Amino acid sequence: MTPEEATQVADEVLLAHFGEALTDIQRMILSESFAGKRYESMEINYSTSHIKNEGQILWSLLSEALQESVSKTNFQGALKKRFRLGNVKPKAPQPSNYDERTWVGRETLVSELLAKLQDNTRVLWLTGLSGIGKTALGECLASKAWQTEQTELSFHWIYFEILEGSNPKFASVAAELLNKLGARDLDPQEFKNSDKIAQKLLQKLKSRSYWIQIDALERLLHSEQSTEFIDPYWKTFLQRYLTEPDLISRLVLTAQTFPNPLIEFNDRYPNAWTEVQLNGLLEPEPQLDFFRKRGLEINGSNKNILAHIAQIYEGHPLVLKVISEEIRREFEGKVTLYWETYQSEFKQVSRELQSSYINETEYNEALNRKVRERIRKTLDQLSFDALALLCRSAVFRRPAPKKLWLGMVEDWTLKQRKNAYSVSHSGEVQ
Repeated sequence: MTPEEATQVADEVLLAHFGEALTDIQRMILSESFAGKRYESMEINYSTSHIKNEGQILWSLLSEALQESVSKTNFQGALKKRFRLGNVKPKAPQPSNYDERTWVGRETLVSELLAKLQDNTRVLWLTGLSGIGKTALGECLASKAWQTEQTELSFHWIYFEILEGSNPKFASVAAELLNKLGARDLDPQEFKNSDKIAQKLLQKLKSRSYWIQIDALERLLHSEQSTEFIDPYWKTFLQRYLTEPDLISRLVLTAQTFPNPLIEFNDRYPNAWTEVQLNGLLEPEPQLDFFRKRGLEINGSNKNILAHIAQIYEGHPLVLKVISEEIRREFEGKVTLYWETYQSEFKQVSRELQSSYINETEYNEALNRKVRERIRKTLDQLSFDALALLCRSAVFRRPAPKKLWLGMVEDWTLKQRKNAYSVSHSGEVQ
């Protein structure tokens, strides 16, 4: 087995299992380890401690993907065994937000969007407030699509988030996406030519069936003109994607706002393009079902209270989730006692939101502020260690094994690590 073959197999198994291929430093560690080098001897421009930590993460990820213990001493044998089995089949989507057990409402919307994505719709754009459920809805659609697909038609599900501070230029984001798809032969000059890198990405998306969810596209828009792309080539690429022949991949895009340049797509590409403005859970029954599935007992004495709380926040899922956990944790599930304690606060929130209801934009901004205030209050209640662990582990874009979380706080005592992990992984802050 050659180093190139080993890298290719590692790329494929991680892509199939986690939706992400090797990072650059992981590729270098794999190559250097293949040559028999110790961590301190590796010709990589990082500290030995950082290389060792990244190496441990790599072996842990490969262990989970290959379903056997993988280490620096035996990884060649594990990858060779996988290599002999042939092509790696895609793995079912691994959602981090969608949970079938707690999913509530949106049945009609899910059915309509799923039918479109399984027909001719190539791009689904979901717009809505932060925490409204855009990511969860996208993951729900992918999970249900996978369940209805036949094995030979299975797609590769890829999750990709535009991170805070990312370069908003199309070429930069497209290159990062190509890396996630396993394309490693990018010429640095291509970063300067949007047309060339767009063509390479389109060819990759035509090579097999991908279902790609890209979150937080609002970070590609101007901060002051939130409906305009910083790089107008994004519109060009999406037009090419919508009209490219023989393309079976799907894009599910989420953002807090909808770019003005794309408004015409609803009329120009009605079969290939769908845009949805996502609201909260607005009907009483789904709202109460939401509380019920998060451990609250619904009865005659608290039904109206919970419905009223949900109505104040327009059924915003994240706020309802946080409130559910506060009632369970701080008030032992006693809704009436919770309401008596915070009734005046809820009435104040309701008055402030109603005062801005005349203007839709002002109302959405006001609701967004109130949502953030509610989440901030919950975070303020966490212990210092639990909050610190959450901050350090924010580097994980998807669910990570417990070993990786604890590895972020190796300098803490065992008791600190266990307590922080227990709190951060309870329902209290999810």
